[in-house]
Amino acid sequence: MKQSIKVVIVDDHLVMRDAIRNVIHKFHNMKVVATYPSGRQLLDSINMVHPDLILMDVCMPEMSGIETTKLLKEKHAHVGVLAISVFDYREYVCDMLTAGANGFISKNFEYIDLYNAITDIYEKGFHYNHIVTKQIVEELGIATSKTTVYEPIAKKPSHQEMQVLQYICDGLLTK
Repeated sequence: MKQSIKVVIVDDHLVMRDAIRNVIHKFHNMKVVATYPSGRQLLDSINMVHPDLILMDVCMPEMSGIETTKLLKEKHAHVGVLAISVFDYREYVCDMLTAGANGFISKNFEYIDLYNAITDIYEKGFHYNHIVTKQIVEELGIATSKTTVYEPIAKKPSHQEMQVLQYICDGLLTK
């Protein structure tokens, strides 16, 4: 039998912590090892609970999830962080990812979405759903319209460069 994924929930709302704990309790390969109402309390006791993943609320009083994630990742880079928020504003998503979060999920999640996000972070080290992808695309200013005309990033390869590429495609060595 596989070891359970040890999850910590950090959210300033007791009802939210309890609700998420009850959802995770339904997943056979996960267990909630602790819950905290603040980032400060998490950081003060992280060495006692040894979690695999932290479900981190973005907006909390005293210390935000962004600040908590930054401080956590300085000493515990191996611990996964799944950011969670009612709001999927670009600033929240990008700031959490920049702080070191491994993924982001809306509090309006389906059970399977939470399960997949936790499992992805535990197994692959990241979870980028449609919310994260959309916010990254917008942050980078990447055009997504089907009618967008893209400008070439680089100049057209020279005749000699094309010849070398053809040799490589034909399986010839370049040395």
